[in-house]
Amino acid sequence: MRNHKEIRKSDSEYIPLHLCEEILARLPVKDLLRFRYVCKSWCSIIDSSVFTYMHLKLYKNNNHHENNLVLCSEYNQKQKTLYLRRINTFRQIGERIETHQNSLLRGSCKGLLLTEKEDMRLWNFSIRKFLILPHCPIQDNVTYVVLGFAPSTNDYKVVAFTYDSMAVYSLHDHRWKVKNNMTIMNPMWHVRPKLYYKDVIFVENAVYWFEFSNRFKEEYQQNHIVSFDFDVEAINLLVLPDKIIGKEIIARFLCSINDLLAVFCVSIESTCIWILEKDRGNGKAPWRQWHSGETNVDFCELIHRYYLHSNILYLQDINTFFIGFNGQLISYNIKNNKFQYVMKKFYGDVDTYVESLVSHTDSKWSDAYIRPRKVRKNSRQMQIQQDQNAS
Repeated sequence: MRNHKEIRKSDSEYIPLHLCEEILARLPVKDLLRFRYVCKSWCSIIDSSVFTYMHLKLYKNNNHHENNLVLCSEYNQKQKTLYLRRINTFRQIGERIETHQNSLLRGSCKGLLLTEKEDMRLWNFSIRKFLILPHCPIQDNVTYVVLGFAPSTNDYKVVAFTYDSMAVYSLHDHRWKVKNNMTIMNPMWHVRPKLYYKDVIFVENAVYWFEFSNRFKEEYQQNHIVSFDFDVEAINLLVLPDKIIGKEIIARFLCSINDLLAVFCVSIESTCIWILEKDRGNGKAPWRQWHSGETNVDFCELIHRYYLHSNILYLQDINTFFIGFNGQLISYNIKNNKFQYVMKKFYGDVDTYVESLVSHTDSKWSDAYIRPRKVRKNSRQMQIQQDQNAS
């Protein structure tokens, strides 16, 4: 009769590699980086590009409720820091990563972040690394910079726009390509001189933003959403539903619901959410109303007093929006129409975060600086330290 160790060894030898791959793809990045050293076959699986994108999809879906994270980026006078919080408790987990000084956050997409100052950098929070991008050929005249993902090629792309050209950076190729002599930004779209991170949202294979509203012209209304498709590398224009266009609208926000683009609209009398259908070639209207409800008067007055960026965070598990403005972070529940202050001192942005293995074996990526966490001492430890100092 075989002993216990022999049974375990022989059984493990006959676990099919495809089954190991399915199991590993549902584990956190931190564990996978350790499991690379278990055996050569596991290392080969984890390091493959096919597994990287398999994990990106399966881990997110498998942990839809239990392991959702919020990425926070906070500013001070010189530095920006990135860190994660649990969605249900909003407690910080793990360390903070410091980006380069005075940098601006330009995009967030499937586990990667884009920052810009003198140079552009991609950051992967999960593996604690960053990549400095090659110099953009049109960087001196850039109006917009966006980060996205092309599902057809499993490639992350950074796109820089001017009014008559654009440059596209491919993470696969690690180089820029320039497209000249083309009308990128139609003057009739009333585009903003600069596009900020929280004005843009990435959904599926495209980024979206509202056309710029000229507040000095009362007769002008925002009727369109501008989009850039990363698969075909082209700009498109979407017409908003008639019911969310008008002077009675106090605010409109972009968000993602079930991996679909959505518009959250607030008026004095009601709130509503419209979703852009994925299959828009069936002859039906591309938009459908997903939610309609009453509004909170205090919430309306609050958002009416301040300028708010278009992209806000919606957590479907708790039916709640998170909105950062004026050094504060508030939440608004669309089911009970209640809002509350989550953090009264918050200078930064919030966004959902997906763990990613992207580029974990690429030698061009550098290690990020991790800020040590402050450990709070209890009263007994403080008393001992005071006695030691006194002696």
